[in-house]
Amino acid sequence: MSMKLLREINELVIEADIEQSDKEILARLGLNGFPTHSQLLVLQTALSDAITHNRTERLSRAKLGFSRHLEDSKRKSIFSLGLTMADMLQDIVKVMQDSNKVPKGLLVAFREQSQNQEASEDDIREIWESFARLGLIDPDEKND
Repeated sequence: MSMKLLREINELVIEADIEQSDKEILARLGLNGFPTHSQLLVLQTALSDAITHNRTERLSRAKLGFSRHLEDSKRKSIFSLGLTMADMLQDIVKVMQDSNKVPKGLLVAFREQSQNQEASEDDIREIWESFARLGLIDPDEKND
């Protein structure tokens, strides 16, 4: 028998099962060649668990991919602006000195975060990005 013939037979069996009423299908449970109700429940549980696991895995992969994409796009946006560390530090200092522009708790939080630590380039970028997201720094504005 060819695979094509087997597929056609399978399709006919599926169509015959779909056309049967629920009573006819339930009456055949447990007969020779048909699964019992308990076997169907075990199969249904196994399929549901496999589907749930697969969905969870796909969602985790999609979230990871999306977070990587966001990180890459953030980094690319800063690098595409052509800002140096000095430019970013200058922007941060300007924001910190303008007390009218900065929300009250931000300065205290910034000081507590940076206390007793040397800021790395990643820290400076993160602070600059945070200020840009808050609207305190205009990324399109040219530095003098």
